[in-house]
Amino acid sequence: MTEESTEGSIMSDEMAAARVAEGLDPVLGGTSIAERALASAPAAAPDAQGGLFDQEIENDLLERALEKRQAAKEANAKTAKVWKEANDQARGIISSLDLEEDTVVRCGRFRIKFSSVEARHVSFDTEPTTRTTIALLPEDE
Repeated sequence: MTEESTEGSIMSDEMAAARVAEGLDPVLGGTSIAERALASAPAAAPDAQGGLFDQEIENDLLERALEKRQAAKEANAKTAKVWKEANDQARGIISSLDLEEDTVVRCGRFRIKFSSVEARHVSFDTEPTTRTTIALLPEDE
């Protein structure tokens, strides 16, 4: 796959990747991605032409899988909200008990251990990977 620059010439994937690695925009040439992001930050409005140049594919199997995924995501969000509210309420009640550190109590079928966790610095390395983003289109399209 190739990308077309503003001058109309074709840039190879390797050239585009090298420009991105240098912090440069592969299409706009010398303008860095960071500079463009900072320059556009105050005007953070939705892109009126978002998706204008998207390639559209027809794949019934993929579309059904995406619809099923979206339904599960929406159901999960509702369930997660209910769980978070119940969890916050239970933790609020537990904190009001003024339990001493490393105290274990039982309530019904639940065993609760209260302990403090010291602050710590965490750092780690990541491996190269790919990222797939799946989003819903706005309702008006």
